[in-house]
Amino acid sequence: MVMSDTVVRQGSYRMVFLHRLNQYAATKIDKNITEETVKVLFSNIEEILAVHKDFLSMVEELLQPDPHPHHEIGRCFLHFRSRFQIYDEYCGNHEKAQRLLLELNKTRGVRTCLLSRLAARSLLALLSL
Repeated sequence: MVMSDTVVRQGSYRMVFLHRLNQYAATKIDKNITEETVKVLFSNIEEILAVHKDFLSMVEELLQPDPHPHHEIGRCFLHFRSRFQIYDEYCGNHEKAQRLLLELNKTRGVRTCLLSRLAARSLLALLSL
């Protein structure tokens, strides 16, 4: 069960990337959302996605042909431990991103744009289950 959850969770990172692309498209829709705004909100999400894509590939390969309790998933985490340090930038930017998001949320057009993107992301996440 844990192994299956890990694979599903890693697959959801692909949805985050699609959401990031939608947010970038929003910069063309609303003048209040600049490329700098997107950078603050999403930080290094593309690099994180690349790491998790590689991680997911390794986990899926390890679980072949069928998952069973003897698979050593921990080995994947150990292999990627230095690459997971990529979260330092993302986590360090979290408070700044939250403040910016709260400020952007005060502008009706931006709020509408962000909510529509959030709804689209939620739908994609549900469809990927």
